[in-house]
Amino acid sequence: MFRGRSIAVLLVLFLCPSLIRAHTGTWNVDANGNWEVDTNWTGTSTKWPGDNGTADDAIFGNVITANRTVTQTTSPISINTITFNDDNQYTITGGQLRLFSSGTQFNQNGTGSVVIGSSFLLQQNANTFGGTGTGTVDFNGVIDGANPKALAFSGTGIFNLNAANTYTGTTTVNSGNVNLNIASAMGSTASITLNTGGTLLINASNAIKDAAPIAMAGGTLTQANGVSDTIGTMTLTSSSTINLGTSGSLTFANTSFSGSTLTINNWTGSVNSSGTGGKIFFNSSMSAQTLAGITFTGYTPGALVLSTGEVVPVPEPATVMAGFFVVSLLGWRARHGLRLRPIA
Repeated sequence: MFRGRSIAVLLVLFLCPSLIRAHTGTWNVDANGNWEVDTNWTGTSTKWPGDNGTADDAIFGNVITANRTVTQTTSPISINTITFNDDNQYTITGGQLRLFSSGTQFNQNGTGSVVIGSSFLLQQNANTFGGTGTGTVDFNGVIDGANPKALAFSGTGIFNLNAANTYTGTTTVNSGNVNLNIASAMGSTASITLNTGGTLLINASNAIKDAAPIAMAGGTLTQANGVSDTIGTMTLTSSSTINLGTSGSLTFANTSFSGSTLTINNWTGSVNSSGTGGKIFFNSSMSAQTLAGITFTGYTPGALVLSTGEVVPVPEPATVMAGFFVVSLLGWRARHGLRLRPIA
């Protein structure tokens, strides 16, 4: 019986490492170093965060006076949260980090940049990367999480996704800036939601899974110059913005608007004609109500769809009325057998 209980306890601890013993470790050397060296850390334990499979909290504070690299030689390392708070750059490189916290697992609270070369394996069904800092975070390693694992971004920083990530859950941008800098940066996500205060920059072609629907809930979607991407159905639940680039295109499978306004910036060209810069397409029929909810900045509110599926601005009302008047006048003259006399 004792042996059976021991096996059960070991199984629970293996599946839930946070139950073993959790402590907080703070990086304590102003130098490059290995993660798995106890003396490089100070905190509530004499061990490095994540030793023996425990889900601990790792903090990288303002101890460094220049850019430093922390190398992970053990893989994977299980941690609860990881926090950065410095004006200089921390680089974490090596194997895989597994995140177990049910709250915000990744916190960028500093003004310095952070470079993550290690991969991340999301453990919770809902995962959040955020923080109160304004520094940039480069995720150069793959963010993985099947079965599926959702990922939300919040805070005031800039998050660069520089790898072809494989997490399969939903993606939500609540605030801050998320930049997709490589093909398939969101190539496996189930869906995307852009809330008010959140900005998603498509900085590489084919960055988003083609079938992934996107909910525009007050956020901003920006297309970089020359980038083209195909996305699933766009749902507009709150007034939102799309910023077009100087070339390239964004193509959506379908639309579903709920009375809000979609503002499209930076469109160039002549009304009733294909744009000369970045273009936007919808591969489905659009109702008059949906088209009325689209505004191209600098043009009359409303939009029309060309035979190619491209959405473009409508003509100015005065132009429409003038054309209608000319056509009507010519028709009236034709009916009455009158001809326009040339001016002598």
